[in-house]
Amino acid sequence: MEVQTDNYFVFFDLPISLNIELEELENRFYRFHKIFHPDFFLQASEEKKEQIIELASFNNKAYQTLKDPTSRLHYTLELLGMLADGEKNSLPQDFLMEMMEINEELMELQFDPDPVRQASIKAQIEDFEAQIHSKAVLLLAHPDALQLDIQQKQALKDYYYKCKYLRRIHDSLEKLA
Repeated sequence: MEVQTDNYFVFFDLPISLNIELEELENRFYRFHKIFHPDFFLQASEEKKEQIIELASFNNKAYQTLKDPTSRLHYTLELLGMLADGEKNSLPQDFLMEMMEINEELMELQFDPDPVRQASIKAQIEDFEAQIHSKAVLLLAHPDALQLDIQQKQALKDYYYKCKYLRRIHDSLEKLA
């Protein structure tokens, strides 16, 4: 059986999309899990065993990546050539200014804990997340990410980095709790 292992979507025979059918992904993962399970190849040559272990590992990594929406977005942006190693994304100035205010409040909370202010910041972050998600929902639902134009790809990239930034603020809030 010839299997392509340079693209998770191709491996599972799924469209390159941010909106995949999770049940279908899971079915394909388990089918490959049965096919490439190393226990079925105990009597095979060492070369074949290595190949099967690599395929089983690829199957697991592909599944873990594609089942998680954030990981899937990151992977898709990489496939689209929108993310480069070590790249720093420049987020819109207005977003950064709003985040600066929230970060200042977080620093104040480190020295002067206040559960009410902490809850208020958490609500603000959730509002920001809802706003940026509502702006990206059509792009996230697009059936073929390869068909997106450069502006749409850039909008997805900005969405990804904003979500990542907000995730760090959530983590900071959790540490304060």
